[in-house]
Amino acid sequence: MKIYRAGSEIYDLTIDGRTQLSQKLMGEDLITLNVIVDSKLDIQVNDYITHNGVTYTVNRPVSETKISEVEYRYTVQFEGPYYQLLDKIVMLNGKAEFYLTGYLTDFVDLIVSNINEIHTGWTKGTVAASDWKNVYFSGKTCKEALEQLATDFSVEFSIVNKTINLVERVENATLLTFQHGKGNGLYELSRENVDDGNTVTRVHAFGSKRNIPYDYRGGAGRLVFQNLDGTRYMENTSEYSRIIEKVVVFENIWPRFEGAVSTVSTDKLTITCSTIDFNLNDQLLAGITAKVVFLDGDLMGNQFEISAYDHATKSITLIQGASEGGLVMPKADTFYASPGDKFVFVDILMPQSYVDAAEASLKAAAQAYLDYYSQLRVKYKLSLDYRYIRDNTISLKVGDVIRIIDADLGIDKQIRITGISANLDNSGIEADISNFIEERFQKQVTSQLNDTLATIASLESAVEKQNITTNVYKGSRIWGGNEAKRINDLALQSGLDGTYYIEVDRSGLAESKKASTGDFWLKSGLVQSGNYLLLDGVTKVAAGDSDKLGGIVAANYYHTGNANRSDVNWAMNNGTITGYATSPIYTSGFAGSGWRIDPADNRLTVDNLTVRKEMSVYELVINKIRGTNGALWVSDAAKVSGVSGSRLTIDTGGSATLVPFVVNDLVRCQRWTGSNVKYYVARVTAVGANYIDVTKTDGTSAFEVGDEIVRIGNTTNTDRQGAIYLTASDNNSPYIDVLNGVVSADLAGKTKVRLGKLDGITDAQFGPLTGYGLYGENVYLKGAIYVTGGNAETTTGAQSKADAAQSAAVSTAATDATTKANAAQSTAISTASADATTKANNAQSAAQTYADGLVSALSGSLGDMAYQDLVNIAKLDSTIIQGGYIKTTLLDVSAIKVTGGLASQVEAQGYASTAQTNAISTAATDATTKANNAQSTAISTASADATTKANSAQSAAQSYADGLYDTLNAAKQEAIVNGQTLIVGGYLNTNFIEAGTIVASKIAAGTITGDKIAAGTITADKIITTGITSLGAVTAGTFNLGSGKFSVDSNGKLIAQEALIGSGTSTAGIAIENNNLSAKGTNLDINNAGGFGGTLDGMTSSLKHLRIWGGGGLYQTVLADIYPTSASLTTPNAFMDFSGVISAGFPVLRTSSGKTLALNDQYVVHTGTSSATFYLPSSPYKGKYYMIMREQTVAVTINGNGKSIKYGESTIASTFELTNARMLFLFVWDTAYWQCNYMHRV
Repeated sequence: MKIYRAGSEIYDLTIDGRTQLSQKLMGEDLITLNVIVDSKLDIQVNDYITHNGVTYTVNRPVSETKISEVEYRYTVQFEGPYYQLLDKIVMLNGKAEFYLTGYLTDFVDLIVSNINEIHTGWTKGTVAASDWKNVYFSGKTCKEALEQLATDFSVEFSIVNKTINLVERVENATLLTFQHGKGNGLYELSRENVDDGNTVTRVHAFGSKRNIPYDYRGGAGRLVFQNLDGTRYMENTSEYSRIIEKVVVFENIWPRFEGAVSTVSTDKLTITCSTIDFNLNDQLLAGITAKVVFLDGDLMGNQFEISAYDHATKSITLIQGASEGGLVMPKADTFYASPGDKFVFVDILMPQSYVDAAEASLKAAAQAYLDYYSQLRVKYKLSLDYRYIRDNTISLKVGDVIRIIDADLGIDKQIRITGISANLDNSGIEADISNFIEERFQKQVTSQLNDTLATIASLESAVEKQNITTNVYKGSRIWGGNEAKRINDLALQSGLDGTYYIEVDRSGLAESKKASTGDFWLKSGLVQSGNYLLLDGVTKVAAGDSDKLGGIVAANYYHTGNANRSDVNWAMNNGTITGYATSPIYTSGFAGSGWRIDPADNRLTVDNLTVRKEMSVYELVINKIRGTNGALWVSDAAKVSGVSGSRLTIDTGGSATLVPFVVNDLVRCQRWTGSNVKYYVARVTAVGANYIDVTKTDGTSAFEVGDEIVRIGNTTNTDRQGAIYLTASDNNSPYIDVLNGVVSADLAGKTKVRLGKLDGITDAQFGPLTGYGLYGENVYLKGAIYVTGGNAETTTGAQSKADAAQSAAVSTAATDATTKANAAQSTAISTASADATTKANNAQSAAQTYADGLVSALSGSLGDMAYQDLVNIAKLDSTIIQGGYIKTTLLDVSAIKVTGGLASQVEAQGYASTAQTNAISTAATDATTKANNAQSTAISTASADATTKANSAQSAAQSYADGLYDTLNAAKQEAIVNGQTLIVGGYLNTNFIEAGTIVASKIAAGTITGDKIAAGTITADKIITTGITSLGAVTAGTFNLGSGKFSVDSNGKLIAQEALIGSGTSTAGIAIENNNLSAKGTNLDINNAGGFGGTLDGMTSSLKHLRIWGGGGLYQTVLADIYPTSASLTTPNAFMDFSGVISAGFPVLRTSSGKTLALNDQYVVHTGTSSATFYLPSSPYKGKYYMIMREQTVAVTINGNGKSIKYGESTIASTFELTNARMLFLFVWDTAYWQCNYMHRV
């Protein structure tokens, strides 16, 4: 790794697997360097590295640890460009706290402009199209602002070098597939929950209240869609079968027309818009002034009342308004609209086409929410085969969509990578994959709720703003009105709940005109007298009833609701308010709604509060709302800490708390285990200090430690037969039940009281109940009772007032109401009939199209599925580990087959040393003594020359080997106790094994390198060691035992240093002692089989030579022939005969015809009499080799199969011909060529 400072390289460090790259979606992007060096490093802030073209910078001081005088450990974090965004606060016109209305691309421009002030080179990339929003900034960094935009606009961001992209979803489709198995790229797959939230399978979605009339969809109050079957929700149980409901409010979706200014008048008060496709005058709300809100331009974020609209010219005349600082707009010398500025209408009734479009948008948003949250909230962690990644030149990035297959876990999905952790030395890579991001929509919905006022404070309905929905009492000033027709119109527009809105106009009346009991009022030329107050010539307010006005609106000033409440006294006189003011519907507490001002204790209750300036608080009390998942059973409860038959030990928490149950209590256990419901009911038969004895009365689940049991009743004691049940997640919830009389597991008929939603109750007298209310056997109520509907009878006075209200409504509605009702009925029937036919046909067509799509998708996915016959690899009583890296202290197997070699590396030697120390510490006294002596010898000779040190170390290692068999079982047990890796039995197939000790009855490997080898049989091309113990047989191309004394023991085993070769008198052995070569058996000969050899350094005659034989019988073969040509031994000549089997591990492929060679072929002999061609594999791995020979004098051609063959220093061709019979040719792949050479026969 090269480290730079100001363009110059300052260090080039060697790294290992501890230096890692960590990247997360919309999160961290850093490289952590962990390195130990022999001298102090001077790494400073702003030093940097580059990786894949991206600059990673040191932004904070490094972590430095001095281990010794020659060892220093450093941990350095190099951070990607993303972290520069932390350095700059987002500011606008010198302010860090401000509101800004715009589109997503506008806000990205603001961030890019800010960050480039201190870090240059930042640009805007791809930005998703968006709706406008009013966003509040308050000292946020560019990073925080970017994260806020992602939440507010429901997008995801990515930073490519210094380019900011915000798109709907950061993803990149790939064709990559990973699964378990050799060559499939996947080591390990695990699944875990993203968070503790629930999967949602049914969504009730609502839009904004804006531009929604009071009678919309039966008084829904908010935008809502309705399905063809009449339901108003969406459902998806494809991944989770339970119904889990959720209410989601999308405040940014509402019926609206969005236009652009075409022209502007000279006085800047009138604008035109050529695209308005409806007459605004036909869409006005009675008593509410229509408004315009500008989305961009100089007036962005401001709203203005409309004084006039001319549909012929499509011109809109605005009423000037003032900003917080008193600036009047629109005005020619301040701020005004310009052609192209976008705007919307608010506080109007939108045409039905716009309502339909808004409902479609709401349904699409609900579908997107459900698609996301109906998924199981899980993520997967992958451990990938880095060799597979390397050999297939795969470059993984956050956002890549890959296919994961695991038949056992039931996974076959296209899933997005959300995080990567990779070793920069390419020794390992892990990835997090998930189609779920924590709290994505929840943050969005929360943001929508919190910025409702911040978006545009004036967008709330004028009725909601101006109506003080309480009762007006004596002393209140109600100004008279005139337009009787408006009363009639308003009556016809009233809601279905019986509320009548009566508008009065205060214009032209003096404030001294106030009414009191017995007064008369002169209005419109009519004189009314008597003991009542007349409003608009129609509504009579009887003496003493001025505190009981109901359903009257005084336009732009006061509003009274329907309820006649005598316990309220609210008055507004000379700016003084007494009593309380409240919204039409108000409920106190955390779960309540509405607002209320109560001067009695100076209390204000609202949902949202925005303080733009300073807020001084002497004491701030924050209440924490606690919740419980699912349902709550209020009764005696306990947790089982032990089970012995039918005796359950109760967890008392170590205190003196008594067991809460008594004899004959009925206890119940029920919980979801993840795959089914665990359930049982048991009766308590005996109670002890910390236990109960039970007998099961219902259910089949077993008693288990950890069971939580609750009392549901008692078979004899009536005082213990009741409980309280609270639920917000059951069907037909929420509600609270009071149960009593429970004497068995059957709870039918035991619900005595239910408070809340009553939909789940069917009563013999009342039938099925619906809505919210109180259900009980006996109900006693005290205080005032207000009845607004239903079948309850009221008092005579209430009935009289109801009759009077009915008469007044009928008299004011007159014939016009009947005519309009008949016309509306006729039109509705005609329209509904045509609309129903059209929608039914459309629904049928859409359903058929959807079904066809599902079949097509299902067929496609089934076609992609791959099924594998696992019988061949599922061998009985076997263990298969494919690929990977095993790090262990003791590996005890029947056979080890290694094609890549057991390499003795520095780190491997460290583990071997550790294993040696652990084994010595637990070994018998004999082995411990020898190890100590070896250590002492090594220390005493440390100052000697390199040769002495090596010999001492070799001697010490051999001393340990002598005691190995005595300590083997102890070492094996230690490996188990200390949590090391122990593999017993089976078949181990891997590329690399790193271990302190390998014990096996048979080892087959290409190359074996180690200080100590113990095995029954070793088969290898090459063995390099300084000590061998307990070998039954050795087969090797090259056998290097080091230098020193050689001898033969009484069993004929070869001893090098103190190593033994041979397994007893039945097998021939050889010994070399003081350079004298002798042999036992018939396998060593000078000229023929059965003879003995002489001294190596005494072979001065060219006639003397050493011939080594292998095999026996039919397969007896000369392995090597060594002879001198002068007084000293020269380079030996050797050849191998392929007449038989080279070794037990590698059979020779003998064939009379050509073929394409497989990767597991190695030794090939062509025996045919006709010419042939052998094709080398097209995708070899580095170091793959073949040894090929022809027996007959025929043409044998070797084809590189698309890769070149290099012979000698410069000869390169696509094919090569074997020139001589019985000449051995060697082909080795070096990643560029097949290197070719040959070996002469003697």
